[in-house]
Amino acid sequence: MNLFDIVSRSCNMNKIKEGINDGLPLLVSYASSGEKSLVVSNTKQKSIFVCSDFVTMSEVKQNLLAQNLSVGTVTMGVVSPIYSRGQDVSAMQNFISTMFDFYLGKIDVLIVLSEALAQRLPDKSFLEKYLIFETQKQYNFSALAQSFISLGYKRCDYVSAKGEFAIRGDIVDIFSINYDQPIRLDFFGDELENISFFDISDMKNIGNVNEINIYPTSFYVLENIDKKQIQENIKNSLKNSKINADELLKINNIVYEICEKIENNCLDINNAFIAPFLYFKDNLLSLFSENLVFYDEPKKIYDDVFSFLKNNNDSIINLIQKGELLTPHLDFFCDINNIFNAKKYCIFVYKFA
Repeated sequence: MNLFDIVSRSCNMNKIKEGINDGLPLLVSYASSGEKSLVVSNTKQKSIFVCSDFVTMSEVKQNLLAQNLSVGTVTMGVVSPIYSRGQDVSAMQNFISTMFDFYLGKIDVLIVLSEALAQRLPDKSFLEKYLIFETQKQYNFSALAQSFISLGYKRCDYVSAKGEFAIRGDIVDIFSINYDQPIRLDFFGDELENISFFDISDMKNIGNVNEINIYPTSFYVLENIDKKQIQENIKNSLKNSKINADELLKINNIVYEICEKIENNCLDINNAFIAPFLYFKDNLLSLFSENLVFYDEPKKIYDDVFSFLKNNNDSIINLIQKGELLTPHLDFFCDINNIFNAKKYCIFVYKFA
């Protein structure tokens, strides 16, 4: 039964909590940011708070932190499908890191700007694609490099940025996207003897830990998928391109380089180009479909996402004509109806008409 319980400021907070626990959609009107935060915290559930502006995000975050809740934010989750070596990776890394922290219970409330809901994501199996390292445990040392590469990490001589790893003898350095400092794993054969963080500038130890997690650097990991089929689909799309010779040459070069990366499992943020050929159907809310979702001013959320999708659709059409994208990239983002696909939700509106 789709029952809406209209609640004013004077209503008992227990009534809201009981309604949410019973799985009833709720609508709360005339709530301040402090009262919204109080509703969120009193449910005692891991939850997602969706809003359309930074001011609300900041106010709700501060209020929740004051109530001793751990809070994560996704301020810009949208990744561009354009194949460019100069893309900023920090937004995508933050999205992935925060998403895994929420999944693993390190975050109580995830606050998300509405545009992030437009990002198509892998299915729930992606959330199992992380590595755990604990001291005094055995690992296949010879297989570590391939394990890191499969999560999108690049091998180098010395680690200098997130997303890189290096192996020298029995020492493994890796800069995981979910930490502010790189990690050193000291092995003796296959046994992990010590885990420490170190300073990039002087390589000195700045603290030991007993356990760490390594998250993927990209949504586009190619484990357990048919690489040849993806390459074939991309090439078939290229054959169907109806653009002039100069632009066709440009997109042909991009496709050649992308297919070579797929073959060699060399993945990074630039592989967002292949997203339409992986047939992602989920977004953030469908990945966490069992969690409670709070929509703050859904009309604003809808309008913002609608405008975002329209602008990006126009941009993608232009880039297809310029030979930088392919026709399937028109499906790079989610359908707008997917932003309201939560199973359990509460709606905040300033005024109920």
